[in-house]
Amino acid sequence: MKKIVFYSMIVGLIMTALSITIYKVTILDFSLTPGSSKENWSVEAKVQFKAKGGPVKVSLFVPPVYEELVSLEENITRGEYTLFEEKLKYGKKVIWAARKDDEKRTFYYRLDLFKGAPKIKEELSTVEEDRFMPDNQKANLKSLVARTHRKSADAETFFLRLRQNLDENSGDVKSLKKYYKDKGGITGLIGDALEMEKIKYHFVQGLIKESAGKNQSLKSYIQVESDGQLLSFDFETGEKGLPENFMIWKYGDDPLLEVVGGENSKVTFTLLKESIPVGKVAELRYAFQKRGLAMFSLMALPLNQQHTFRLLLMIPIGALIMVIMRVLVGVTTSGTFMPILFALAFQQTSLLTGLILFAIVIAAGIWIRSLLTKLNLLLVPRIAACVIVVIFIMATVSILSHQLNIVAGQSVTFFPVIILAWTVERMFIHWEESGAAAALQKIGASLFVTTLIYIALQSDSIKHIMFYFPEQILTILAVIILLGSYTGFRLLELVRFSSFKEEKVND
Repeated sequence: MKKIVFYSMIVGLIMTALSITIYKVTILDFSLTPGSSKENWSVEAKVQFKAKGGPVKVSLFVPPVYEELVSLEENITRGEYTLFEEKLKYGKKVIWAARKDDEKRTFYYRLDLFKGAPKIKEELSTVEEDRFMPDNQKANLKSLVARTHRKSADAETFFLRLRQNLDENSGDVKSLKKYYKDKGGITGLIGDALEMEKIKYHFVQGLIKESAGKNQSLKSYIQVESDGQLLSFDFETGEKGLPENFMIWKYGDDPLLEVVGGENSKVTFTLLKESIPVGKVAELRYAFQKRGLAMFSLMALPLNQQHTFRLLLMIPIGALIMVIMRVLVGVTTSGTFMPILFALAFQQTSLLTGLILFAIVIAAGIWIRSLLTKLNLLLVPRIAACVIVVIFIMATVSILSHQLNIVAGQSVTFFPVIILAWTVERMFIHWEESGAAAALQKIGASLFVTTLIYIALQSDSIKHIMFYFPEQILTILAVIILLGSYTGFRLLELVRFSSFKEEKVND
């Protein structure tokens, strides 16, 4: 390849990445630094069910729009279904419908929130009278309410005493719980008791925005009016007050998810905390799916895939460090990409813990590998045996750590098994051919490079740039290609050959 073509390709890759980055920063108001960004929460509801073969209608309650909540983006998947939205007084329903279906289905409802403090619903549920109930159950409910009323002073103490009475399981309570089993459960029972006592109330369900994670569920609270004040209580524990980071998802005690024509239905939530630049927030969210290059933003992907790409996009950084250390510095490692994979694994274990576990597994593996030498096995069976041995060692370390209550030791499961097996095999061969000192030097160099990569992957700035500006992969590619054409001396070679220069000067 002619030099002009080679360098034109390098410049083209760098200019393409630079142009996209400038476009995002100047037009879309992206930030190059994580420190100048604002908190943004992405909430994704994952609906799963199995259709029965006939008409299917799926209804999901979604958050109400209140003054303090600023929604940047709403994204709903529908597949082959027709999508409807039913506006409610407080919030809305998202409805998926199909005339015929017999497949397992998964739908997503995603909401991106720039901010979202809970706003108290001003109008509480009106007190209903003359609710139809069998006479014996109405008598039981009146008995429960009267007993609770006698030992309470206001709406707050009435609710707290009511919870205590429901835990005592007296005769009328047992009968009421059985009656309400298919009529809203304990929620419906408490609601009717409050209505009979003429106490205004409503139920709220929501998510606590404390930490990102998958497969979360809604937490329930009840709000009652007491002496002109609106008081909130944890429905399960009775603890007073809403959490500071509580985001209301729905009001009322109606089912969160209703599936007609399906079975085995469930809904789980994934929360992802990310950074969004200050200013033009609404335009930016619109841009993610509507305008030019921004349509290809990784933030348009489902949250589970975003979690995956946040990890994958760090691999090119590790590859660049590997190339620099190998081509320019002259450090040789045990396996070309072994340090990258272990640096990724150390993200889950911490550096010190990872290094200790790595040393334990490698040492035990080499010892057992030396025992296998006497069997004179062929290459493939020998490698397969190493894989099994490594798995056995990892399981042993994890079990012993659990029994000794050493939590850090249990994170050995994050290590890449196949790479560990190959490392054991290569280290043992190198040990036999070049001696223990050379083998230890090589593994030490590998761990040194692993540490450098780990430190780079821990940088918030690098994580931010690689996720929000993934086009920088082209820049890294250009640099790696450029380094690949280098044929000069490496740094360690200059150090090693420096003695020849001194001899020449002396002569």
